[in-house]
Amino acid sequence: MSADPIPAAATRVRISFPRPEDHLLHVRVRTPDLEAGEHEFLMPVWTPGSYMVREFSRHVEGMAARSADGADLCCTKVRKNRWRVDLDRPGSVELTYRVYCRDLTVRTNHVDERRAYWNGAAAYVVAAARVEAPLAIEVDAPAGWTAHCALDERDGVFLARDLDHAVDSPFVVGPLPVERFEACGREHRVVFDGVGADERRRLTEDTQRIVEAAATLFGGELPYERYLMVLFADHVGSGGLEHADSSVLHVRRGSLRRKKERLRVLDLIAHEHFHAWNVKRIRPADLARFAWDDEQYTRDLWLAEGFTTYYQEVVPYLAGLFGRQLFLDRLAENAHVVQQVPGRALQSLSESSFDAWIKLYRPDENTRNTTVSYYGKGALVALCLDLRIQAASGGAAGLDDVMRGLYRHYLEHGPGQPRALVLELCEGAAGARLGDEFGAWIDGREDPPLEQLLEPFGLALELPDGPLQATLDVRCDLQGGRIEVSGVDRGGAGDALGLSPGDELVAIDGERVLAGDFEKRLHEECEPGQEVELLVFRRGLATTLRGRLGAHATGVARMRETGEGRLVFRARADG
Repeated sequence: MSADPIPAAATRVRISFPRPEDHLLHVRVRTPDLEAGEHEFLMPVWTPGSYMVREFSRHVEGMAARSADGADLCCTKVRKNRWRVDLDRPGSVELTYRVYCRDLTVRTNHVDERRAYWNGAAAYVVAAARVEAPLAIEVDAPAGWTAHCALDERDGVFLARDLDHAVDSPFVVGPLPVERFEACGREHRVVFDGVGADERRRLTEDTQRIVEAAATLFGGELPYERYLMVLFADHVGSGGLEHADSSVLHVRRGSLRRKKERLRVLDLIAHEHFHAWNVKRIRPADLARFAWDDEQYTRDLWLAEGFTTYYQEVVPYLAGLFGRQLFLDRLAENAHVVQQVPGRALQSLSESSFDAWIKLYRPDENTRNTTVSYYGKGALVALCLDLRIQAASGGAAGLDDVMRGLYRHYLEHGPGQPRALVLELCEGAAGARLGDEFGAWIDGREDPPLEQLLEPFGLALELPDGPLQATLDVRCDLQGGRIEVSGVDRGGAGDALGLSPGDELVAIDGERVLAGDFEKRLHEECEPGQEVELLVFRRGLATTLRGRLGAHATGVARMRETGEGRLVFRARADG
């Protein structure tokens, strides 16, 4: 008989779902060797990588506690995510509860007849005094279903070092197809849900190239022993969530059939995998250790997410999946998108990071007017720092050297890299002082001088320059023949006309306009700058607005190579 693989001090968790169609996880958590007295048990309120308090405990039901001999114990909820158990003598406590799971996103849980998927933060309730103790997780799955997780598995038991590690290791269980490949001597598994066989093979091949290209940026080594990627292809939804040794992706099924959208899927794969270095190992100092009861603030998500968003374009280019012009054009597109956001004049990258908990994941009608994304502008700043470093060093160094320096610091000191270190590494690579740039681009609200930084490389940003079209500078919901204004850009034509979110647009110059012909009417029959009269219903009352339409150039932003540069920006090693 083999020795018990479970450490004696481990919290033992058993997960089952006897009727998957009920969308319930049945959870049993046994905590050993507790002293007599009161003990609090907690469930995290958020999950790393998704900076919003999500109140996972609202899905918990039927909480009960028992002693080692099976006696019922007093179990009282004392906070939204905490329960107190009274133990009258030393021993173990076993919690039993259910978690309702019908929210298929990368950060929540979903159980049905096809698969069971859960995140640790949204499933596990552990003793508050034992968050640093190991967890041993067993899964009681239906016949023919396989449990997949990045945790070490011994005799059917998945072992986590502590709660942080368990939260960082999601499970997917089901009769799902799996593809495997080896990269840099490490095993990689890709679990697919909703993807056909031919596309599974194509995506696996592309993922291998992405992994190998990312590794070249860090000396050809991967930061993990093995890696699990889970890809859900669904009729709705998009996004990804990174973990130290795994990632979960959620894409629209149709995106795999359309070339342009499929490129976005490759972006997503590259983004979440690059996080294995940046944010799961390299990490803002404020996030070195996680606090599970409350928000955990940092002003440096531009490093965690913005730099990663930049490298989601660099890595597929290095992998040969993006041609050079496509790579440059994608950088140009992001720069143009950032430049169109009114809120960039009101919020810095530092402020955007700090306010992630209340703004980024809770967009409303006024979000564009008051915020800037630390993803998009963070990527733009990463590009500008790369250009600045390469130009100052004569092409001898770049942002890659900064990322390698941050990773070396992690290997020596663990997670928690201070902003001062990022600046120090940037200045060391450039051989120049960059404090002013950091102050202006990260803590200030200025647009980085991208056009000026591109010049030494013979590159020029070309903004859309096609024929002008009339615009209202608003966003609309077009449903059931109705046109409802959902957002108004501050300073735009709609704002000047007096349009407001919630207005129903009924007529232009006395002629009724319907959702089906709104775009045609505005772009093909109206002239840029034309004076118009709009009839809208506001809270059920008719209102007439008068003013001028705006004008936007058609086309897309591109990056043009002028041939006048003395340096080459990001030449691939294979030419």
